[in-house]
Amino acid sequence: MTWLKFVLLAVSSLAFTSRQAGGQDAAPVWVVTATAPDGGPLPVPRPPASMSELLNRGKVSFAFYDAKRERREYAGETRFDIQYRYRNLSRWQVMKEDGRRKLVIRSRFRQVELTWTHTISLPVAMASERLYEQPLVLHELDHVRVSTHPALAELFQKWLETEAEVITVQLAADQTPDSQWIQAQVKEATKPLFQRLMDLVRVRYQELDRVTSHGLYAVPDDFFPAPVPAPTTPAPTTPAPTR
Repeated sequence: MTWLKFVLLAVSSLAFTSRQAGGQDAAPVWVVTATAPDGGPLPVPRPPASMSELLNRGKVSFAFYDAKRERREYAGETRFDIQYRYRNLSRWQVMKEDGRRKLVIRSRFRQVELTWTHTISLPVAMASERLYEQPLVLHELDHVRVSTHPALAELFQKWLETEAEVITVQLAADQTPDSQWIQAQVKEATKPLFQRLMDLVRVRYQELDRVTSHGLYAVPDDFFPAPVPAPTTPAPTTPAPTR
């Protein structure tokens, strides 16, 4: 039996909506944009330096609405889209068991990355020079901190390495798998793990609203998990759940 191997690059994405109440080359700097209630552009103040990294990491933009004309259950709403990307070195082998053919794929995942975009909806009355000082805006940005926390990418990579490392697929008697088909099987195996990560983020969002009463109280000091230890550490720490 012969082992074949190839390197694949896969990209996938999943979007969710969350609602809340009232060296290498440097990455390009994200320019925060905003839209007015009529859909046109709306100028917003330059964010303070202390928020620049978070806004850049989360690719945050604002969408303002007219609260007098449009009644919403929640004053603030954060929509986010998360994509995942990885490089994968795979070896595969066709075997026979009880007269049936099966394919065993062994993978090594490298360069696992998550990327984000966030859109925060707010009443247009908040579109002022003091935008970044308002409690509701700060609360929404805490949600961005949840969904962009480094522990999530580390946890996702750990799941890929432990739960998608070996994949077994039954083959038809006349089926000859090629690299494209192998890539599709590996990608399918990553999807439920990514969905699990999104469910974790969603739970974590709910917890943030619960412990802060939708931004009325400060975020507890221990709310955000410490980064997961490097892969060489025997027992990585699993971060607390997220929404």
